[in-house]
Amino acid sequence: GGFFAAAWAPDGEASCDGGDTDTCCDTLPRCTSFECPIGYRLRGDARQRFCAAPACSARDDALACCEELASCSTFQCARGFAMKSASEGIFCGGGECGGGDLAICCDPLAKCSSFECPSAYIHRAGAADVECAAQICTRDSDFSVCCEPRATCGSLACPERYLARKGADRLFCAGAACQPEADLGTCCEPAGNCSAYACPAGQMQKANASETFCPSRSCGEDDAAACCVRQGCCFSLALSSAPGLAGAPCCFTRSRGVRVTDCEARRAGAPMDTVVAFVGDERCPGSLEEAAVMVSPPPFPVFAWLSLGLFVCLAAACGFVFLGGGIKSIRDTKQEEAPGGAKTPRDGAAGVWCYRRIEDPAPPDSPGAATRSTMAGSPPLHAITPEQPASRREARASARTDSLRTPPGRGLADA
Repeated sequence: GGFFAAAWAPDGEASCDGGDTDTCCDTLPRCTSFECPIGYRLRGDARQRFCAAPACSARDDALACCEELASCSTFQCARGFAMKSASEGIFCGGGECGGGDLAICCDPLAKCSSFECPSAYIHRAGAADVECAAQICTRDSDFSVCCEPRATCGSLACPERYLARKGADRLFCAGAACQPEADLGTCCEPAGNCSAYACPAGQMQKANASETFCPSRSCGEDDAAACCVRQGCCFSLALSSAPGLAGAPCCFTRSRGVRVTDCEARRAGAPMDTVVAFVGDERCPGSLEEAAVMVSPPPFPVFAWLSLGLFVCLAAACGFVFLGGGIKSIRDTKQEEAPGGAKTPRDGAAGVWCYRRIEDPAPPDSPGAATRSTMAGSPPLHAITPEQPASRREARASARTDSLRTPPGRGLADA
């Protein structure tokens, strides 16, 4: 085999023999030179097979040289893979499909991480490992598998000092559940605090204004009670001797521009023989006498004159005043110089109510606090000396003194 007779001789004429092969015949091509059509492959013994003519043709030699391939449509893809599209036109590597044909016939399934969820949704947990139904994720087939709704800010309770943003039900958290740490800036905004609120006239911000928050983004008129307290004059009447005054009794102090709460705290810490009161700055008393009148209880019918008479009698008879925790007669005192020029009681003097005024201290948060006068350096405001007629003053002062010795617990006076 492998040769094709080029000519032949009729009977009675000379004949050819084996030595004439090259002269008389052409060599047939082997099947290995034949290109099988789609869906076929050369047979395993194609090198030993020859075409039927000096030129191989699909019509004459396809079946002799080639064998049919199995279609991928007969192949079962493994888990996580899907048959390639138009699998009928894709063929396995042999007459039957096997495990080695997976890459020929199948493609891996797409992962949910390749699918873009709508803005109101988020990928489900582990989306990188969740498979879609085919090689490409689609909304129709894979939306519910790959995506879940994002939580709205309406489900998040903003912490203290924060308020829910407007339209919170239309704002979305980062995940399927809102988290205070991750979604605070998205869902909440800081509440306004009292530090930026301008209090009405006669009031001032509370001491902790920056830590007091309003139920809105900025504090308004409705927040005055939460942000502000009354501002005014806090004054006190004390009969005990003050440190640094060389024994002179400090009977009257005052401070303007203070909070009523600070004045209440001062009253709570005051000794038994001290009265602390609070009024508006414009009514701040300028002297001991004015202060005593303002804190004295209003007169009562019938008992008023009896009380006044009793006070006058006690003042004229005794003339006592509390000094440094003890009781001394002020009819037997004299004036002597104290440091700074102040007059202090001395035995034998007839003066009463010798006291020093304490200059108005600035509120603790006032810019001028460091430059105001201190207790020890203040000049004397008023003293009744032996040269001054004192009988009426003694009686009135004694009466007021007794009126100041009221049990603690009264509210701050606001005459």
